Amino acid sequence: MKPSILTPVTLWENFNSLLPLQISTIKSYSLNKAVISHVYFSGRNVGGERVRIFGVYARQPNKKANTIILLPDVRSGVSEDLVIHFSSLGYNVLSVDLGGSADFKENYTRYPEKISYANYLTAGETFYSAKNGAEKTCWYEWCAVAKYAVSFVKELTPNAKIGVLGVKYGADVAWMLTGSDDRVTASTFAFGAGWHAYKGLYKYADSDLELNDERYRFISGVDSQSYAQNVKVPVMFMSTTNNEEFDAERSLDTLQRVSNEDRCWFAFITNAKDVLDAKCLQNVELFFEKFISGRTVKFYQQPKLESEIIDEEVVYKAEVSKLSDVDRVYLFSSFNDITPINRVWVVLYPHEITKNQVFFKRKIFGKVTFETSFVTVVYKNGLTLTSRFNAKKINVLSGTKLPNVVYSTYNIHSCFIVKDGDLKLLGEVFPKDKLVDFISGPHDILGLSTKYDVYTYSVKNYADKISDKSFIQFDAYTPVPDALTLTFTLTSGQEFSSTVNLDGKGEWQRVTAYISEFKNEIGMPFKKHEELLSLKLSSLGATAINNILIL
Repeated sequence: MKPSILTPVTLWENFNSLLPLQISTIKSYSLNKAVISHVYFSGRNVGGERVRIFGVYARQPNKKANTIILLPDVRSGVSEDLVIHFSSLGYNVLSVDLGGSADFKENYTRYPEKISYANYLTAGETFYSAKNGAEKTCWYEWCAVAKYAVSFVKELTPNAKIGVLGVKYGADVAWMLTGSDDRVTASTFAFGAGWHAYKGLYKYADSDLELNDERYRFISGVDSQSYAQNVKVPVMFMSTTNNEEFDAERSLDTLQRVSNEDRCWFAFITNAKDVLDAKCLQNVELFFEKFISGRTVKFYQQPKLESEIIDEEVVYKAEVSKLSDVDRVYLFSSFNDITPINRVWVVLYPHEITKNQVFFKRKIFGKVTFETSFVTVVYKNGLTLTSRFNAKKINVLSGTKLPNVVYSTYNIHSCFIVKDGDLKLLGEVFPKDKLVDFISGPHDILGLSTKYDVYTYSVKNYADKISDKSFIQFDAYTPVPDALTLTFTLTSGQEFSSTVNLDGKGEWQRVTAYISEFKNEIGMPFKKHEELLSLKLSSLGATAINNILIL
């Protein structure tokens, strides 16, 4: 007999999250008046054996404090630094371990052997399929842990409002929790928004998913988009546009299913893949301040965007709520990139502003078959919102050739993505420093700062135009001597680098790097120009870069 295809309602309708918690404390310490404890407490009963949940809990002396539950990525452990951060804002905070046993964890949630697949490292096929039913997947067990986390904070602070922050795959668990547990007051999600059964099948690609009962069971009972329609509380979603695991375009399909669209906010960033930025952290703080603490914080309507082709230009019109409260607004545009993970984003600034409408223009070069864009609005109170992606399959041929300018702060402002491994992170998701910065060099000329390794996909547009005689030319400024390494990455993953020395004399320096000088780790020259995918910039200091040309 085949397992039933369960919905979020039928999957959880008989779940018991009220068994005795049997709390035990391993250690505790005081920090900023709060008491932070490492605890174990019991979860669901599995054949007479209880799940033992590990968590870090921060308790405020203020008995009226509300609570934040942190659900970390299932590949990580408890986010103690994030517990401390939100505790410093006056909340009780609980972070629980979802992923179970792993060598890098001293303490972790202990799952009975009967459900050993609840440990992320041994989840196996239950991570992407529901062969034996949704109730026999790692996801079911992780959501069960989250439900007992709610029971834990409800027992200790019965009248507290509960906010949830889920990170990456922990965000998918947060969708399951929020869509099936009415004890949650409001939720925020970083990256995870379902559609994992569709992994690798991009929204605008010419391919589709072959559905069978196994996938139906997973989509219906596990994937976040099935839970979104049951979410009744305010939600905030944030992600990056080019992430390889979490599809930004499909995440919007999940958000569209939330029953109350007026209480659903979202923001996307382009300058990282696997982490968010300070604006996203501020979004979370403002969201909890309004919907958990109950303070007066203005939340605005999401901006809307539409576009049309006029005389070999794309003209964009954005509708922005309360323009008088706006700090800045800008638009991101991409041509011919169906696959989002390697999409080239160009930043556009307002061409015209009229009442609540903001207009932008972008010149079309060569042939354009696909265009996508979105607008970002930063409000004076710190809230950042973006529009939905405005995507169109089109067919436009312009006689104007693509200019040689890869990047310029005054002309084509392409997005640079920070190499995430270089960053110091809060909760493994929020950088403690700026991702990308722009500094003013001599003659007040702005340049992109390379404090971290950064890269851009914009060079792939020139893959069929370069030869062994080509070169990259750019302006660089550094107040002290520095070495800047330029690295081409190919579609195959191979890397070819060239290093240039900067004199540090305090002036903008014109630098030339010849294509023939780019070599791989064994000294072989860069030859497969047609496979060019990205350019990475790495420096020892904080060199500023401007006016990158390929000639």
